[in-house]
Amino acid sequence: MLGGLIGEGEFRVNFGSSGNWLTSVNLKDIFTAAFPGVTGPVRVVFTQAGNVGSNRSIGYALTTGTWDAGSEIVLNVPTTAGQTEGATDGLILGQGGGANGNAPGAAISLGYNLTLVNAGIIGGGGGNGADRGGPRGNGGGGGGFPSGGPSEGSGPGSLFSGGGGSGGSGFGGGLGKLGGCASYCPSAVAPAIYRNGWTYTFDPASINPWFAGNPGERSSACDPINVAGDRNGGVS
Repeated sequence: MLGGLIGEGEFRVNFGSSGNWLTSVNLKDIFTAAFPGVTGPVRVVFTQAGNVGSNRSIGYALTTGTWDAGSEIVLNVPTTAGQTEGATDGLILGQGGGANGNAPGAAISLGYNLTLVNAGIIGGGGGNGADRGGPRGNGGGGGGFPSGGPSEGSGPGSLFSGGGGSGGSGFGGGLGKLGGCASYCPSAVAPAIYRNGWTYTFDPASINPWFAGNPGERSSACDPINVAGDRNGGVS
Protein backbone atom coordinates (compact mmCIF):
# COMPACT_ATOMS: atom_id res chain seq x y z
CA MET A 1 0.00 0.00 0.00
CA LEU A 2 1.32 3.41 -0.99
CA GLY A 3 -0.09 6.77 0.05
CA GLY A 4 0.72 10.34 -0.85
CA LEU A 5 -0.52 13.87 -0.28
CA ILE A 6 -1.84 15.56 -3.45
CA GLY A 7 -2.68 18.92 -1.87
CA GLU A 8 -4.31 20.36 1.21
CA GLY A 9 -6.90 17.79 2.28
CA GLU A 10 -6.31 15.70 -0.87
CA PHE A 11 -4.70 12.26 -0.80
CA ARG A 12 -3.83 9.41 -3.15
CA VAL A 13 -3.72 5.79 -1.95
CA ASN A 14 -2.72 2.72 -3.98
CA PHE A 15 -3.62 -0.75 -2.75
CA GLY A 16 -3.26 -4.35 -3.92
CA SER A 17 -0.83 -5.89 -6.42
CA SER A 18 -1.26 -7.28 -9.91
CA GLY A 19 -2.01 -11.00 -10.00
CA ASN A 20 -3.18 -11.17 -6.40
CA TRP A 21 -6.55 -11.07 -4.62
CA LEU A 22 -7.47 -8.95 -1.63
CA THR A 23 -10.65 -9.84 0.26
CA SER A 24 -13.28 -7.70 1.94
CA VAL A 25 -11.47 -4.39 1.49
CA ASN A 26 -12.49 -1.37 3.59
CA LEU A 27 -11.30 1.86 1.96
CA LYS A 28 -11.55 3.88 5.15
CA ASP A 29 -9.42 1.35 7.02
CA ILE A 30 -6.78 1.51 4.27
CA PHE A 31 -6.74 5.31 4.43
CA THR A 32 -6.49 5.38 8.23
CA ALA A 33 -3.56 2.96 8.13
CA ALA A 34 -1.75 5.19 5.63
CA PHE A 35 -2.64 8.51 7.30
CA PRO A 36 -3.47 7.78 10.96
CA GLY A 37 -3.50 11.38 12.12
CA VAL A 38 -5.85 12.82 9.50
CA THR A 39 -9.37 13.84 10.54
CA GLY A 40 -12.19 15.86 9.02
CA PRO A 41 -13.41 15.97 5.41
CA VAL A 42 -10.89 14.81 2.81
CA ARG A 43 -10.66 14.02 -0.88
CA VAL A 44 -9.08 10.61 -1.45
CA VAL A 45 -8.30 8.95 -4.78
CA PHE A 46 -7.85 5.19 -4.37
CA THR A 47 -6.24 3.13 -7.13
CA GLN A 48 -6.66 -0.63 -7.12
CA ALA A 49 -4.15 -3.14 -8.45
CA GLY A 50 -4.99 -6.83 -8.74
CA ASN A 51 -8.46 -8.13 -7.85
CA VAL A 52 -10.82 -7.86 -4.89
CA GLY A 53 -13.20 -10.56 -3.64
CA SER A 54 -15.09 -11.60 -0.51
CA ASN A 55 -13.58 -13.45 2.43
CA ARG A 56 -16.81 -15.52 2.73
CA SER A 57 -17.58 -14.37 6.26
CA ILE A 58 -18.45 -10.98 4.71
CA GLY A 59 -20.40 -11.40 1.49
CA TYR A 60 -19.34 -8.17 -0.21
CA ALA A 61 -15.89 -7.62 -1.70
CA LEU A 62 -15.31 -3.94 -0.95
CA THR A 63 -16.86 -1.24 1.21
CA THR A 64 -16.19 2.47 1.34
CA GLY A 65 -16.42 2.55 5.11
CA THR A 66 -17.81 5.71 6.71
CA TRP A 67 -16.34 9.19 6.13
CA ASP A 68 -16.80 12.69 7.53
CA ALA A 69 -19.42 14.80 5.78
CA GLY A 70 -17.93 16.79 2.92
CA SER A 71 -15.44 14.09 1.93
CA GLU A 72 -15.01 12.96 -1.69
CA ILE A 73 -14.03 9.35 -2.34
CA VAL A 74 -12.84 8.17 -5.77
CA LEU A 75 -11.96 4.60 -6.75
CA ASN A 76 -9.93 3.76 -9.86
CA VAL A 77 -10.52 0.16 -10.99
CA PRO A 78 -7.83 -0.97 -13.44
CA THR A 79 -8.19 -2.48 -16.90
CA THR A 80 -9.08 -6.17 -16.92
CA ALA A 81 -8.38 -8.89 -19.44
CA GLY A 82 -12.14 -9.53 -19.47
CA GLN A 83 -14.20 -12.48 -18.35
CA THR A 84 -11.34 -14.93 -18.08
CA GLU A 85 -10.57 -17.04 -15.05
CA GLY A 86 -6.95 -15.91 -15.16
CA ALA A 87 -7.62 -12.15 -15.11
CA THR A 88 -4.87 -10.57 -13.00
CA ASP A 89 -6.38 -7.11 -12.52
CA GLY A 90 -9.60 -5.13 -12.53
CA LEU A 91 -12.12 -7.47 -10.87
CA ILE A 92 -14.32 -6.66 -7.88
CA LEU A 93 -16.51 -9.71 -7.31
CA GLY A 94 -18.94 -10.61 -4.52
CA GLN A 95 -19.16 -14.20 -3.35
CA GLY A 96 -21.21 -16.69 -5.32
CA GLY A 97 -24.27 -18.31 -3.82
CA GLY A 98 -23.42 -21.73 -2.44
CA ALA A 99 -25.24 -24.95 -3.04
CA ASN A 100 -24.90 -25.40 0.71
CA GLY A 101 -27.00 -22.27 1.28
CA ASN A 102 -24.41 -19.46 1.48
CA ALA A 103 -26.05 -16.32 0.13
CA PRO A 104 -24.46 -14.47 -2.82
CA GLY A 105 -22.78 -11.17 -1.98
CA ALA A 106 -22.51 -7.72 -3.57
CA ALA A 107 -19.28 -6.48 -5.11
CA ILE A 108 -19.41 -3.11 -3.32
CA SER A 109 -21.31 -2.04 -0.21
CA LEU A 110 -21.55 1.72 0.19
CA GLY A 111 -21.10 3.45 3.53
CA TYR A 112 -20.53 6.80 1.83
CA ASN A 113 -20.91 8.31 -1.65
CA LEU A 114 -18.44 6.94 -4.20
CA THR A 115 -17.14 8.05 -7.61
CA LEU A 116 -15.99 5.15 -9.81
CA VAL A 117 -13.44 5.34 -12.61
CA ASN A 118 -13.96 1.83 -13.89
CA ALA A 119 -12.01 -0.06 -16.52
CA GLY A 120 -12.73 -3.45 -14.96
CA ILE A 121 -15.68 -5.63 -13.96
CA ILE A 122 -17.77 -5.04 -10.85
CA GLY A 123 -19.96 -8.08 -10.26
CA GLY A 124 -22.45 -9.31 -7.70
CA GLY A 125 -22.35 -13.02 -6.90
CA GLY A 126 -24.48 -15.39 -8.93
CA GLY A 127 -27.31 -17.26 -7.25
CA ASN A 128 -27.11 -20.96 -6.52
CA GLY A 129 -29.26 -23.26 -8.61
CA ALA A 130 -32.54 -24.58 -7.25
CA ASP A 131 -32.94 -28.14 -6.04
CA ARG A 132 -35.66 -30.42 -7.28
CA GLY A 133 -36.66 -31.24 -3.73
CA GLY A 134 -35.93 -28.01 -1.83
CA PRO A 135 -34.99 -24.38 -2.26
CA ARG A 136 -31.27 -25.19 -2.09
CA GLY A 137 -29.53 -28.53 -1.65
CA ASN A 138 -28.38 -29.98 -4.97
CA GLY A 139 -28.36 -26.86 -7.16
CA GLY A 140 -25.02 -25.73 -8.56
CA GLY A 141 -22.97 -23.00 -6.92
CA GLY A 142 -23.01 -19.45 -8.31
CA GLY A 143 -20.22 -17.46 -9.93
CA GLY A 144 -18.16 -14.94 -7.93
CA PHE A 145 -15.15 -14.84 -5.59
CA PRO A 146 -15.17 -17.09 -3.84
CA SER A 147 -17.52 -18.99 -6.09
CA GLY A 148 -20.38 -20.98 -4.63
CA GLY A 149 -19.41 -24.39 -3.31
CA PRO A 150 -20.90 -27.76 -4.26
CA SER A 151 -23.25 -29.88 -2.21
CA GLU A 152 -24.36 -33.50 -2.51
CA GLY A 153 -23.07 -34.07 -6.01
CA SER A 154 -23.63 -30.62 -7.49
CA GLY A 155 -20.79 -28.65 -9.05
CA PRO A 156 -19.02 -25.54 -7.70
CA GLY A 157 -19.13 -22.25 -9.55
CA SER A 158 -16.14 -20.38 -10.95
CA LEU A 159 -15.43 -16.66 -11.24
CA PHE A 160 -17.86 -16.09 -14.10
CA SER A 161 -19.87 -19.30 -14.47
CA GLY A 162 -22.20 -21.34 -12.31
CA GLY A 163 -21.71 -24.99 -11.44
CA GLY A 164 -23.85 -27.86 -12.64
CA GLY A 165 -26.73 -29.24 -10.59
CA SER A 166 -27.18 -32.89 -9.76
CA GLY A 167 -30.19 -35.09 -10.26
CA GLY A 168 -32.00 -32.62 -12.52
CA SER A 169 -31.41 -29.61 -10.25
CA GLY A 170 -30.69 -26.14 -11.63
CA PHE A 171 -27.30 -24.86 -12.67
CA GLY A 172 -25.77 -22.15 -10.55
CA GLY A 173 -26.00 -18.65 -12.02
CA GLY A 174 -23.03 -17.01 -13.67
CA LEU A 175 -21.69 -13.80 -12.17
CA GLY A 176 -24.65 -11.50 -11.45
CA LYS A 177 -27.18 -14.01 -12.79
CA LEU A 178 -29.96 -16.12 -11.33
CA GLY A 179 -29.42 -19.83 -10.97
CA GLY A 180 -31.60 -22.25 -12.88
CA CYS A 181 -35.04 -23.28 -11.66
CA ALA A 182 -36.13 -26.79 -10.81
CA SER A 183 -39.02 -27.65 -8.48
CA TYR A 184 -38.25 -24.49 -6.50
CA CYS A 185 -36.90 -21.03 -7.26
CA PRO A 186 -33.16 -20.40 -6.89
CA SER A 187 -31.71 -17.91 -4.43
CA ALA A 188 -31.74 -14.18 -5.14
CA VAL A 189 -28.87 -12.61 -7.06
CA ALA A 190 -26.69 -10.11 -5.22
CA PRO A 191 -26.47 -6.66 -6.80
CA ALA A 192 -23.19 -5.27 -8.05
CA ILE A 193 -23.55 -2.41 -5.55
CA TYR A 194 -25.56 -2.11 -2.35
CA ARG A 195 -26.35 1.59 -2.09
CA ASN A 196 -27.47 1.50 1.55
CA GLY A 197 -28.94 4.98 1.06
CA TRP A 198 -25.77 6.41 -0.54
CA THR A 199 -25.01 7.14 -4.17
CA TYR A 200 -22.38 6.14 -6.71
CA THR A 201 -21.46 7.91 -9.93
CA PHE A 202 -19.28 7.01 -12.89
CA ASP A 203 -16.52 9.42 -13.76
CA PRO A 204 -16.55 10.23 -17.50
CA ALA A 205 -13.08 8.70 -17.71
CA SER A 206 -14.56 5.24 -17.10
CA ILE A 207 -13.68 2.93 -19.97
CA ASN A 208 -16.06 0.15 -19.07
CA PRO A 209 -18.96 0.95 -16.74
CA TRP A 210 -19.65 -2.78 -16.58
CA PHE A 211 -21.84 -4.36 -13.99
CA ALA A 212 -22.78 -7.95 -13.45
CA GLY A 213 -26.00 -7.83 -11.50
CA ASN A 214 -28.50 -5.04 -11.08
CA PRO A 215 -26.94 -2.23 -8.99
CA GLY A 216 -28.77 -1.62 -5.75
CA GLU A 217 -31.51 -4.17 -6.26
CA ARG A 218 -32.15 -7.74 -5.29
CA SER A 219 -33.95 -10.04 -7.68
CA SER A 220 -35.74 -13.13 -6.45
CA ALA A 221 -37.82 -13.68 -9.56
CA CYS A 222 -37.80 -17.23 -10.87
CA ASP A 223 -37.82 -17.60 -14.63
CA PRO A 224 -39.22 -21.08 -15.32
CA ILE A 225 -37.77 -20.97 -18.84
CA ASN A 226 -34.27 -20.48 -17.50
CA VAL A 227 -33.97 -24.06 -16.29
CA ALA A 228 -30.28 -24.30 -17.14
CA GLY A 229 -29.39 -20.97 -15.57
CA ASP A 230 -27.09 -18.50 -17.27
CA ARG A 231 -23.68 -20.13 -17.12
CA ASN A 232 -21.98 -17.54 -19.30
CA GLY A 233 -21.87 -14.85 -16.64
CA GLY A 234 -22.80 -12.01 -18.95
CA VAL A 235 -22.74 -8.46 -17.67
CA SER A 236 -25.62 -6.06 -17.88
